[in-house]
Amino acid sequence: MRQQAIGLESPPFTTDVEKGAIIKFAEAIEDDNPVFNDEAAARGSKYGGLIAPPTFLRSMGAYR
Repeated sequence: MRQQAIGLESPPFTTDVEKGAIIKFAEAIEDDNPVFNDEAAARGSKYGGLIAPPTFLRSMGAYR
């Protein structure tokens, strides 16, 4: 990640992502947070379903 991006905030936005991609990405970065990889746990969270790890969109070059 670029050093100049550390500490910067991005405006919130939503986009559709296939849930399998989120689960595989979380596994690849070894993040076991259930909101990233456990559909039942994620449904019970404040998000109401799976969400992508913060680095997911950055890894795809989706800068806003």
